[in-house]
Order: sequence, then C-alpha cells, then structure tokens
Amino acid sequence: MNNRFIYDEKSSFLYSPDGVFLKKLHCPKAMNWNQLEVDGDEQRWRNCKQCKERVLNLDVVDAQVVVKELQDQWQYTCVHVSSNSDRVVILKDPDAIPRPDSIKTDESPVVIRTARSLSEIERGVAMGYWPDVRFVEYDTENIQSKISVGQNLMTGEVDVSGDYRHRFGKKTSLLQKDDADSSDDYFEEVIPFTHYYQYYQDSPIAAYLIPRTLEDGSPVIVPDPIEDIVGSAWNQGSAYRAKDVRGHIENKKVVLGKHTVTVSRFIG
Repeated sequence: MNNRFIYDEKSSFLYSPDGVFLKKLHCPKAMNWNQLEVDGDEQRWRNCKQCKERVLNLDVVDAQVVVKELQDQWQYTCVHVSSNSDRVVILKDPDAIPRPDSIKTDESPVVIRTARSLSEIERGVAMGYWPDVRFVEYDTENIQSKISVGQNLMTGEVDVSGDYRHRFGKKTSLLQKDDADSSDDYFEEVIPFTHYYQYYQDSPIAAYLIPRTLEDGSPVIVPDPIEDIVGSAWNQGSAYRAKDVRGHIENKKVVLGKHTVTVSRFIG
C-alpha cells in the first residue's frame, strides 16, 4: 500500500496516497525550507516571513495522519516538499524551470527558459532570475494552420482534419443517402478548411528568464521564443514557429539570431 503523497511537477498538483487531489502547490515567493523561520517544532512546521503562514514539511510527517487531520483545510495549508523526499512520490517534469544556481553558466550555449504569465515571471524573479520582459505580438500573416470540421449527421460525432487529402463530404440531405442505416459514411463537412493562428496565449506579456551571472556576449539557446519566427512550412499552406533558436545576451536582454534559423519545408 502506498503511504506517500504524490506530487506532479508539471501540473503542480499534490495528491493523497490514495490518489485524491489535495491542492495545487505554488509559492509566488519561491521560498525554500532554509529561508523559513524556525518554529518550536522545526521539523514539522516553519513560518514564512513573506506570507505570515505556517508551512508544513511533508518530508517528515505521516501522510495518512496529516491527510485525516487536514481533510477540510488543504486549500489553506502551505506545504514544503524536497526534491529527494522519501515521503513523497514526485512525478518529474523535464521542462520545469530549474533554480539559477543549478545552471552551469560556463557551458555553451546556456538554455534560456520562457515565462508566459505574470505569475511565472514573478516566480522567476523570486527564484533569482532577471526577466527580459516582452509584449507578445503575433505574426498571424506568416504563421498559421488550418482546420476542417466534419460531423456525423446520424450520431452527432465530430471529427477534424488539417490535411487537404482528408476531406469530409459536402453537407447533403440524409434523404439522398442510399445506405441510410449505416452511420459510417455520414461525416459531412460542417466547417470548410479555415486558416487560424495557433499560438495565442492568455497573457499579453512574456519574459526570458536570464541567470543573473550571465555576461554580455554569452551564447544562449531559447527553446520557446517569444517572437514569432517561421521555423517550418508545409506546402499545403501551414507554417509553424521556430524552436531552439540561438542568440546571445546583451544588456540583460536576449538577442535572437533570427538569421540562423533555416526554415524546414515539407511536402505532403
């Protein structure tokens, strides 16, 4: 039987040992255990000077007992989990933003992470990053994809296509169908192929999180560029953003080498 909490890094969700969702973990101040104020019971609890909250240390508590004691209080409870805890099963997120002090800035190029919301930017600052903040602008003319929607007029089922070679039939009356007892042939086109921009985000700002020790001229690589740069194009009229774009640091900003991007063109 599992007697450990379960923490999913990608969603930041914490679950009880039996898989029941408890809360989403998020510390806007990015505090770690050693930054907290020692309480009388320093192993189980410490105090946060920033938020004036008590923080429960899941590394030392008995999971079953705590879940029972706090069954109606999880949304109000701050908790700490260490990366090597034996009381918590941690489902790792390979894309999680690491702490700046864990990044080897002498390696070339240094990977620069992108924060795409104000809360992510604030957390990055609290972790020790310098945010290179940008207003997000969309190149809807050169970057777009397409979609067509078909619907089964017997069952209501919906399907989509992004490929001109997979077209749904034109919408017709069911009375014109010879095999009216079969639903398999009744996917009709209800929305014809339409182009759309596929990278909108909720926040109008984003930021490159730059380790403060990076010097001017340091080469970097950005997996998720804020700027729209065409990276690949399909002869059917779709184009997609570039990833892993190289650049360098200049005056605490990321300067992308757009000229280094070779557009990958594919046919199909």
